[in-house]
Amino acid sequence: MNIKETDGKAIFKKEGIRIPMGFEVFTVAEAVQRFRALGSSAVIKPIGIKGRGKRGLVSFVSSEDEAADASARMLGLNVDGHVVDSLIIEERVDASKEYYFAFSLDFSSAKAVAIAGNGGINVEDGKASLERHYFDLDDGFGVEEAHRLIEAAGIAEREEAGRLIMGIYKIFRDYGAETVEINPAGVDRSGKLIALDAVISVDSTQIRTNEVKDGIEARMWKKGWSYVDIGGDIGLVCSGAGLAMATLDMISMAGGKPANFLDLAQVDGDGLYEACCILSERGSMKAMLVNLFAGLNRCDEMAEGVRRFVEDRKPGFKIVVRMAGNMVRSGENVLLRCGIRNFADLESAVKAAVDA
Repeated sequence: MNIKETDGKAIFKKEGIRIPMGFEVFTVAEAVQRFRALGSSAVIKPIGIKGRGKRGLVSFVSSEDEAADASARMLGLNVDGHVVDSLIIEERVDASKEYYFAFSLDFSSAKAVAIAGNGGINVEDGKASLERHYFDLDDGFGVEEAHRLIEAAGIAEREEAGRLIMGIYKIFRDYGAETVEINPAGVDRSGKLIALDAVISVDSTQIRTNEVKDGIEARMWKKGWSYVDIGGDIGLVCSGAGLAMATLDMISMAGGKPANFLDLAQVDGDGLYEACCILSERGSMKAMLVNLFAGLNRCDEMAEGVRRFVEDRKPGFKIVVRMAGNMVRSGENVLLRCGIRNFADLESAVKAAVDA
């Protein structure tokens, strides 16, 4: 199973790997709205399409009109049987260099392999020069091996590359992944590495290692939800990976400490109730921020999930809700029955959670 790029980048961010600020969008209007949030320059690309650069499906845009045109051109495309139903729009990074980093299982040798070298689309057609280091999974991969690989690959940014390689190795190990790949990692204007793509492939029957098989993460993932613990004190429940990533960034910029990344996608009221119950068992939270956008689902049904959670569990932390979309007025009435008001804008909701 390939983890969605937006979810993969959230996992990267947890491990200290820099990623561009970005959003997942499903409509042209959303793309234009998110372009305004990003500023004067952005990149738009479809999720889950291999070789999208060579297919002309990566667009650099500098205006709202360009963002609208690019997203309208891509949404609904049928590429090798995959219909593009969502896009990533993220800040543009003008990279002076591009590198490739990966860990993967090599089934022919029954070993794992660490890979580093020049990145970009040339890797996809085998033209790039890559260095490989094979190792036994039981022996692991350490800092010394990382430094030897970096030197062999001729990567000048040694300290940055060392931290990045050990970060993706930790993901590879902890998630029991078959592949963790960054293509490319760019060197930005400050000389630091930033992951411009994220590929994490896991065995769907073994999403987590034995150490966490009974924990919150495993329970979330068994439900099909993407969850990553980050360590802060503001719990986060979102219906969409891009929405979750944007909310994480806004909490951090407001001086708060997000506790987790959680993407429920198109969840119903029962699912939301269960997700809130599971997350509440994490402990050490001063607030839970529920940020929902209803498309195919309904705000009133999701609000019932929040109401049931509040009345059944009586949490000892503040519940902050920001919901928008289908049946929002009915949803607001449901929330009022348990003493919760819906915040119309995300900035106010974030402030209320941070100030809790």
